[in-house]
Amino acid sequence: MKLHSYPVDLQLTHTFTIARSSRDIEPCIITEIEHDGIIGYGEAAPSERYGETAETVQAFLERVDFVGIKDPFQIDDILRSIEAIAPGNSSAKAAIDL
Repeated sequence: MKLHSYPVDLQLTHTFTIARSSRDIEPCIITEIEHDGIIGYGEAAPSERYGETAETVQAFLERVDFVGIKDPFQIDDILRSIEAIAPGNSSAKAAIDL
């Protein structure tokens, strides 16, 4: 299994506004997990509220290694291995889980 990821800036149709700020672009990270020529896709939508940015997601994903995982349907093993990398990083882990 091979993991590839790349950043994408999503242009929002409408400005997103909360009490602290407004934004028109939402950064996210697209993940691709390839196994035997088949590619599965995921998306990380980091939230600064939870200490995540596109950069922290990319840094986490660079640490992911699927050595020893022979079957992409070994979901429990995959999730256990990414959980052991570091606490938190929920959006990066969700991108792999998807």
